[in-house]
Amino acid sequence: LGEPQWIEGQNAGQSSAASRQQGDKRSSAWLRVVGRVTDTDSADGGFGVSTENVLLHGGGDVARWGVGGDAGRLHLGGMLGYGGSRTDARATGNPYTAKGKSEGWNLGAYATWYQNDADKLGWYADVWGTYGWYKNTVDGQGLPSVRYDSTGLTLSGETGYAFRPLKDSTWVIEPQAQLIYAKADQDDVQEANGTRITSAEGSGWISRLGVRTYGTWVGDDKMRAQPYLTLNWWRDNTDAALAFNQVAISGLYPKDRYEVKMGVNADLA
Repeated sequence: LGEPQWIEGQNAGQSSAASRQQGDKRSSAWLRVVGRVTDTDSADGGFGVSTENVLLHGGGDVARWGVGGDAGRLHLGGMLGYGGSRTDARATGNPYTAKGKSEGWNLGAYATWYQNDADKLGWYADVWGTYGWYKNTVDGQGLPSVRYDSTGLTLSGETGYAFRPLKDSTWVIEPQAQLIYAKADQDDVQEANGTRITSAEGSGWISRLGVRTYGTWVGDDKMRAQPYLTLNWWRDNTDAALAFNQVAISGLYPKDRYEVKMGVNADLA
């Protein structure tokens, strides 16, 4: 659902009755644009990949219901995404390189429940799923282009608890836990030089344990600022691998990753 305390804050001037009436209607949509550059090498140093990604991802609530007492509320929504990436691949001791391109769409839905929908404190639960279709091209140096299709399924379940450690403070701490199931399938590929690429199906579980903390300051002119810090431990148990004439390649990404995210949300007027 994103950062609803900022979106829904636009209705802060309504009376409580009007706000409650508005609460059961779709009042907003969200859109995010993400750009990312990644450079990674296999654990043994045998090969590496540099990737540039762009993602356009949007959605919004389609229904809301009061669930779990007077303050609890369930949000149901849909989302649509478009993504593209360009990749440069290299192997140790091999002067040749390869370039890849992928682009595609995904369609999904989400359900988010807050124990206290007004201030987002207390428990929350979030589930979402997406299914994507992708077109892919690989250009090996001195070789004809190879094109193939792929699909991806992702299912996520997440929960957390937000609380104020100091009663009269806006400082919030929110431990979080997430479990994701990911499955990818792609066509077998026959290159012009005879190399057959198979076993490109990968599936498994990805888990995240983390904590998010933030504080909110409101100025005299109603400007609001919310600096935040998020710490995450990601654990990847997917079994993705490629086989080139039965020679398997895997292990490009580590099983464990540690993530630090810092930023500021600002409502200027």
